[in-house]
Amino acid sequence: MYAIDEVARDAPAFRQAVQTANPYKPLYVKIKLIWTCNLRCGMCNHWRSKRDVPLGLAQWQAIVDELVLWGCRKIHITGGEPTLHPDLPALIAYMTDKGLRVNMTTNGTLLTKERARALGAAGLGNVNISIDSPERQIHDHVRGVKGAWKKTVKGADYLQRYFEKGETAHQHSGWAA
Repeated sequence: MYAIDEVARDAPAFRQAVQTANPYKPLYVKIKLIWTCNLRCGMCNHWRSKRDVPLGLAQWQAIVDELVLWGCRKIHITGGEPTLHPDLPALIAYMTDKGLRVNMTTNGTLLTKERARALGAAGLGNVNISIDSPERQIHDHVRGVKGAWKKTVKGADYLQRYFEKGETAHQHSGWAA
């Protein structure tokens, strides 16, 4: 969602922001919810470095409130591995209750039936799941953890089932792997 129509309606403010080298309101925000990860991907550093404790639900809610006031319409959640955050369903519900569209990128390995149902019920829209190869050995090698492919595919299946059945409390825009 790039909100082209919204920017077009607000063309004078957008033009002013560009001409004065000032930021325009954040329509779409990508947040790294958590820096840790349960996999050991060769191309990523999240698992290699020690990070501080992630922000808690109340801190994220304050950030979301401010983003909404600024005009944000959509938030993309990423990480590390965002499903490691204990407050993920509650945070997504808070965001969607504020009128935000929410999507997420995950490795999918931690998605159980219950977790997938909770994320759908919270209003999660699109989900991007990283699959590096249709061959489990290649995927597991890239992700640095044996069995990752099987867990990822199972997690994607759980999400797809709950999104297709419409077992969500909020309207969502779809599912993508």
